[in-house]
Amino acid sequence: MLRQRPDSRLRPWVSHYWLSRGGGPHHVVLPDGCVDLVVATTQRDVTVWLYGTATQRTLLSVDPAVRYLGVRFLPGQARHFLSMSAGELTDSAEQVSGRDALGLAEAPWRAVGARDLFRGLDAVLLGLLAHRTPRRLALDRVLARLHDSPHGALATLAADCGLSRRQLERQCRTHVGVAPAQFAMIRRCHRVLSALSQTPAGMSLATLAAVAGYADQSHMTRELRRFTGLTPGALLRDGAGEDVAFVLADGLPASSH
Repeated sequence: MLRQRPDSRLRPWVSHYWLSRGGGPHHVVLPDGCVDLVVATTQRDVTVWLYGTATQRTLLSVDPAVRYLGVRFLPGQARHFLSMSAGELTDSAEQVSGRDALGLAEAPWRAVGARDLFRGLDAVLLGLLAHRTPRRLALDRVLARLHDSPHGALATLAADCGLSRRQLERQCRTHVGVAPAQFAMIRRCHRVLSALSQTPAGMSLATLAAVAGYADQSHMTRELRRFTGLTPGALLRDGAGEDVAFVLADGLPASSH
């Protein structure tokens, strides 16, 4: 799996690019609040897909004969490049053509090396932005604050950012694909996974819950089981492994989807 940060001019909207050849029949996907644009290349054809955020741990089928090139948009930011909303893609994948394929199905991807592939994505996305100016929303402020501190009261956070609770709910479902409370849960669980990757041997679950910002251990256990299918105890015992590959650090996952 190869990952690359985009051109600096794209980083307010794009998390990273990734390149993978399917290594097994399935890959575990954890919710992250992101939309991925994926170019699937075989010896015969090129197809373009949009993957919305998952709302629970999901097994994604992959084909070892296919090379997958992806763009992972930051939460809420695919709207600047795509006509389909994140809300239309939640828990689903759609093969796309026309505007939402961004011309990628016609590009010569097969015989191109990774560096040139990533540069090609930069050129395509920057070319789009040359003809449209991204418009900031109050939602973007909410998402940034939830990324850093996902335990605050949503009504207070919405008001601080100039939104009613109903406006926040509508914008988040449309542009992220999940409700604000669900996005906050996703961020909390990623904080737990990040803490797990740095947990000293012998740390108690109660201490881990406190480190991750939960009020108590039972709340953390319920959310993490829903998120990963595993308990914190199992994760501490067995390590994150391949099944919880999306530990976020500095805005990038430790492994890509």
